[in-house]
Amino acid sequence: MIINNTKKRCLVIGRLIAVLVLFLIANSTRHALAENPRMRCEPQTIKARQTLTVHMPMPHGGELGVWTPENKFFFIAFEPEQDIKPPIPMAKFKNLRMLKINTASAVGLESISRNAVPEHIFTVSGKYRFIVSNNLETEDEEGHNLICDVDFKR
Repeated sequence: MIINNTKKRCLVIGRLIAVLVLFLIANSTRHALAENPRMRCEPQTIKARQTLTVHMPMPHGGELGVWTPENKFFFIAFEPEQDIKPPIPMAKFKNLRMLKINTASAVGLESISRNAVPEHIFTVSGKYRFIVSNNLETEDEEGHNLICDVDFKR
């Protein structure tokens, strides 16, 4: 009889601990999302010669890049290296909550190399995916990158 009561108490305590752990996980996730909302691009559909506004939570990564409909990737913000000047220096970008990008004048670099020249980003209609990261040259295995999509109409 004493053994059965001990087993029952252990089961009850185990279930209480499991419920408590699930509650803590759910609450911390909800709290983290409330404090760190995801990045958003406005408007989500944009035309030539209009301005895109990218809203980012703080803190955020120091690098910004974009995938184009032609499957080209452009680096926009990164740490300057030797003779390579980014369109937006990382030190400046990391402190921005909001970035305005004019579709007519926005440029990026296809590679971070001495031979890279700034190219216009918005050249064809389609979906553009903006990514904020601590390091754009590595995989986002932990899911920390911020992403927003924009549909550009030429």
